[in-house]
Amino acid sequence: MFTMKSMLPFNKQHGFTLVEMMVVVPMMIIIIGTIIVSIVTLTGQSLAEGGRAQLINDVQDSLERIEADIETSGAYLSTNNFTPTAPQGADDAVRKFVSTSSNGYDSIILNSYFTTANPSVTSRSLVYLPNLPFACGDANIAQNQVMTMNIVYFVKDLTLWRRTVVTDTYASKPCAGVTAWQQPNCAFASMSVNTSLCKVEDEKLLTGIDPSNFNVAYYLSASDTTPAVGTEDADPDVRQAAIDKTSTVQITLKGTKTYAGRDVTQQSTIRVTRNGSLVKYATPQP
Repeated sequence: MFTMKSMLPFNKQHGFTLVEMMVVVPMMIIIIGTIIVSIVTLTGQSLAEGGRAQLINDVQDSLERIEADIETSGAYLSTNNFTPTAPQGADDAVRKFVSTSSNGYDSIILNSYFTTANPSVTSRSLVYLPNLPFACGDANIAQNQVMTMNIVYFVKDLTLWRRTVVTDTYASKPCAGVTAWQQPNCAFASMSVNTSLCKVEDEKLLTGIDPSNFNVAYYLSASDTTPAVGTEDADPDVRQAAIDKTSTVQITLKGTKTYAGRDVTQQSTIRVTRNGSLVKYATPQP
C-alpha cells in the first residue's frame, strides 16, 4: 500500500561537512605543493646536470684547442716579440700581452707558423719568406725562413679568447700566389679600427671564467713535476730566458656557469709538450 510519505522523493544529501572541508583542503594543498616542489626540483636538477655536461665539453674543447696550437708552435713567449699594431695588442691597443701579470693573471703567448691551409690537414704546407735565402720557385725554398705569428690566449670580460697577432706587413710578404690560411683577429668592437688587420673576430672559447682561473705553468720536460725557475719572474727578459729552456706547459682551466639557479663548476688540466725547434720571432719583422 502506497502512502503519500512513501511517494515523496528521497532527499537525503551526501557531501563534506564544513569540518571535513577544513581538514581535507589543507591536506590537498600540501600534497599539490609537494608535487609541484618535486617537479621543480627534478627539473632544476635535470637542467643543472645538462649544464654541467655542456660545461665539461666546453672546457675540454677549449683545452684541446690550446693543445693543438702548443704542439705545433715554435716557442713560448713571455710577451709579444714585436709591438702589435692597434687594435691587436692587449686592451685592443698597441700594448704587448704578457704571460703573467702583476696581478698573477696568466696568458699563454705562442710563436707559431703560417700555413697554406688548416694546420690539421696533411695537404697544408708552411709559408716561406722569399729570398731568405732562396727565391720563390726555387727547389730549395723549404730551406727559407718560415713566416710566423703570435697566438695569444687571454681572459677578458670573464671570457677566454684566442687572438692571432701579426705584423702589419704580413699580407704582402709570401711568394706570389701563396696565401696564408691564418687571419689576424681583433675584438668585435674594434673591427672597424684597422680593417687591414682585423680580418675576423677574436675566437671565443669559454665564458664564465675569471682571469684567476686560467693558469699556465712551464716545465723543463714532460716528466718534471715542479715548474721551471724564473718562468714567473716580473722581468720579461728573465722570464723569456727561463721559458726558452722549457718544453712542456701545463694549462689549468676552471669555468663556472649558473643553470636553473645552481652554480656549476668544472676544472680540467692538460700538459702539452711543444714539438720542433725553437723559433721565437714573428716574421716578417715590422
